Amino acid sequence: MVGETDLSKLLESLEPHLMDGDFVFSTIQDAKYGDFAELLPIASFCEAEGLTLLIAKENAEIYLHVSRETLSAASTMIDLSIIPTFRTSS
Repeated sequence: MVGETDLSKLLESLEPHLMDGDFVFSTIQDAKYGDFAELLPIASFCEAEGLTLLIAKENAEIYLHVSRETLSAASTMIDLSIIPTFRTSS
């Protein structure tokens, strides 16, 4: 599948829809990429504070029985259903 490079066309082709479920961010100190894979993270970010995971709230609730890490407020996720092509300038 070929991605789009024209911003106007990308914006016109957006097909946003809400994903099922609620999602939260959790930051875990002294963790590294690959840790907590059982939580099925949608995204992960390695930051100075630790490894931040974007995970389904239901998976976070299971995790909380093991640790007292703090979670963000639950949010819904919007899928934009687009495929961009990223180019670097030369």
